[in-house]
Amino acid sequence: IEICDYLTTRHALLALARTCTVFKDPSLNRVWSGYLDPIKISDILSALPDSVKENAYGDVVDFIPTQEGWQRLYSYAKRVRYLSFDYRFRVCQPSTHILRCRRLSKGYSAILYRVHFLWASSTQHGSHGQRRE
Repeated sequence: IEICDYLTTRHALLALARTCTVFKDPSLNRVWSGYLDPIKISDILSALPDSVKENAYGDVVDFIPTQEGWQRLYSYAKRVRYLSFDYRFRVCQPSTHILRCRRLSKGYSAILYRVHFLWASSTQHGSHGQRRE
């Protein structure tokens, strides 16, 4: 739906998504695509707060989604086209395993399969690097 192409803030798109079911998928596609701002791994993990276990420093130390969590993760991750690694959000090995997952469970295909560009921070203080194909 063309109206989504003219909205330039996440807030406006999310409000439109809540307006009616016709706008829901096109709005969420634009929000989660990363066109407005590259999506960070932390954005995806924050959609599953009950699945992420952090230590006292805020580092992710475990990622154990429920079946419902996998469904939610897949519904957002399949929309991502521009992905950013935010070094301010320290991610440990178990959660980076998300990127290597080929199948979540029966009926699901690979996640993050639509990612076209990877946007990496060049420093730990959040200055952006270059998009890569």
